[in-house]
Amino acid sequence: MKKLKFFIIASIDGYIACPWDDDIKWFAEFPNPSKNDYGYRVFFDSTDTIIMDELVYNEILCLSVIWPYKDKVTYVISRFERKSEEDIRFVTDGIAETLARLKQQSGKDIWLIGGEAIAKLFDQSDEMHLVYIPIIHGNDKPLFPEKLSFSQWTLSENNVFDNGTIRLTYQRK
Repeated sequence: MKKLKFFIIASIDGYIACPWDDDIKWFAEFPNPSKNDYGYRVFFDSTDTIIMDELVYNEILCLSVIWPYKDKVTYVISRFERKSEEDIRFVTDGIAETLARLKQQSGKDIWLIGGEAIAKLFDQSDEMHLVYIPIIHGNDKPLFPEKLSFSQWTLSENNVFDNGTIRLTYQRK
C-alpha cells in the first residue's frame, strides 16, 4: 500500500519558494557549503506517482526545462477536461476516489505537490517532510492553505544541517 507524502521547502516564517515566478532566488542563493539536498533525492526516489493541481502543472510547463518528473506518473487536478498523455493524467472529478485507488496499488509512494491539491487532499496524507531555511521571507505564498482539518502528527525524523536549515519528517497519528 502506498503512502501519500508531502515534501516542501519553506522559510522559517512559513512561506514557500516558487520557481515559476522567480521567487526561488532566496532559497537558491542561501549559503549551502556542504551542497545538501536536504533529503530531496531520497524522497524523490521513494515516489513513483505525483499529484498536483493544474496551476502548478502549467507553471512548470512555462519554465524552460524538460519535464522534471518523466519517470513518474503525474495526476493533474484540473478544472476542465484535458487529453491525458502517457505519464500525465488529468482528473476533473472523483479526486478522492482516484487517490484511494492509487494508495491501494503496489509500488512506491505518492508525492502531493502544492496548489489546490494540498487543500483537497492534505487530509488524506500520511507523511510530511518540511525543510525550513533560516530566512524570514514574508511573501504571499503560505506553506499551508487556510482551513485544513484538525490532525495530529508524530515527529519521526529531524535533521539539522551545517547552514542552519532543518528538515522535519512527520507521520500522521
